Amino acid sequence: MSYDIRIIPVHQWTHREFIGVDPWANNRPVKWSVVVYRMLAASFVASTPIAQQSVPADSNDIPKKFAIGIFSKEHNRYRVLPLALQDMWRAGQVRDQDLPWLLHQVEQPLRISDYPPGRLPMVAKMYTILCAVLTLLAFFGYASSRAHSDVGSVAFGTAVVLAPLTVLSFLTHLFWQQRRKQLAETWLRILQGIDVSRPRSRSAAIALVVSAHLLVGGIAMAQPNGATINFLSKTYHLGSYNQKTKPMWEFVAAGEDIKAWTTLMTIIDRPDAHTRGELDRVAEGIKQVYESHGAKILMAKTMVDRTGAPYDYLLVAFDEPAQHRYEMNFVKVAQGKKNVYTVIYGARISDPTDYLTKAKRYLSAQSGPVGDALEKAVLPDIDKLPRTVF
Repeated sequence: MSYDIRIIPVHQWTHREFIGVDPWANNRPVKWSVVVYRMLAASFVASTPIAQQSVPADSNDIPKKFAIGIFSKEHNRYRVLPLALQDMWRAGQVRDQDLPWLLHQVEQPLRISDYPPGRLPMVAKMYTILCAVLTLLAFFGYASSRAHSDVGSVAFGTAVVLAPLTVLSFLTHLFWQQRRKQLAETWLRILQGIDVSRPRSRSAAIALVVSAHLLVGGIAMAQPNGATINFLSKTYHLGSYNQKTKPMWEFVAAGEDIKAWTTLMTIIDRPDAHTRGELDRVAEGIKQVYESHGAKILMAKTMVDRTGAPYDYLLVAFDEPAQHRYEMNFVKVAQGKKNVYTVIYGARISDPTDYLTKAKRYLSAQSGPVGDALEKAVLPDIDKLPRTVF
């Protein structure tokens, strides 16, 4: 009797439905379903009973023995989500509506082991444990059989062979574990509107992560072919524009450039966020990305501006010991006339002898004035800002 060990996703139940774009069909709005699958070997599909829905439709707490996928009758094709994206969905880091386009963004370079059941990572873990146990037994056998040269030689030879296999299996397992984490970070960065194709330093990456949610503040004036922003008695000139993910403008003070700045203003339009709920999602996403990069969240709270409109405010710091400096990011996420926007004021505090003390003094003296300036910021008209990439 032969067995077919091909792994097949078997539909268990349709968890819920949502309306979202179909990135495989020119972003047409279609009805999607969040579907729960069981990954089974083909020979066992007929004999395995279909599971009944045991989790409420409004919950994401689906047991990990099941796989999560999406399905649209529009193209009549199911898509099982990669393991990392399933983790994010279960944790509430992504919405149902985010799933199709997030998968589409990174689908090309995905490997088969990025999907359930993730055989290679699982096999690597099993081999690591098995080889480690056998290696220890072989060494114990060698130690206890030294008097019997033949037995001791066999045990020692076995241990010598198994030890590198243990290390190799362990490194393979670590690789897939790290890859899963990196995929989650990539999707989170895409969700926040970050250009993942342009590598930057750690601090610049953080600034870009935040700027992917933000629309810079200040008392602003937009001028044709030379937009400027006035903020805290400084004039900031347009230093760069990028639109690979979301429209983003970066402004630098006189005498500085985008690669070497001490203070920075950034403007990002968020046409994908319009409501208060989406505003909070943008703010929470910023906070999560900061934390994933080792930043310290010094403040995160909801505040009300002078008109009575609520906004989310973050004060973030991250240490850059190699540059003898701290970078402070003051972030405001608010709702504009059309879209949600975010305002960031970035300040780098450096001192070759004691930058920590200097940073504490800066926060004590400037956190209030900067926060007030962001709260009262008059934003430029985004529609009139230049949109030529440079």
